[in-house]
Amino acid sequence: MKTKSLFNLSIAIILGVLALTVSSWISIPLRPVPATLQTVVVLLLGILLGGRIGALTVLIWLLLAAIGLPVLSDGKSGIGALTGSTAGYLWSFILAAYLAGSLSPRSQFGPTINRLGGAIALHVLILSIGMAWLSLSIGVEGAFRNGFMPFLFGGFVKSVIVAALPAFLPKKLNLRR
Repeated sequence: MKTKSLFNLSIAIILGVLALTVSSWISIPLRPVPATLQTVVVLLLGILLGGRIGALTVLIWLLLAAIGLPVLSDGKSGIGALTGSTAGYLWSFILAAYLAGSLSPRSQFGPTINRLGGAIALHVLILSIGMAWLSLSIGVEGAFRNGFMPFLFGGFVKSVIVAALPAFLPKKLNLRR
């Protein structure tokens, strides 16, 4: 890989981690799961960087949380945050970023309607994995009521944003290989 390409990719990953952090801090403090803008950034990372690099960016962000940097919602960090009640949502972001990138065309951002369908499906996947993990601590009914249903409308709105935003971004932001 050329030095310039590696430099650009490194900058993209750093900016992706920063975007994930900022999107975590913009939250509505619902309990037991806050509503954030994280999934918008997660899916856009996959679309813009490709599945592997998007997933790597999310993994780096989670590793920074693991070592104690306050990158998660409410400034949380540490192993407890990555194994607690919201852990299923957080860890599902790696898979979601990978799938967002893997399901998108390489040479372009793809048609908006395809992105919308994919983004909705990936939001449901994130919510399902998160709910499954959450159910270990509050039961299936509680997890469905508190960790899935309240986020469906927001997931749809965020899916519309994910579907529409790439059409307004310069093509040079597509850093996929």
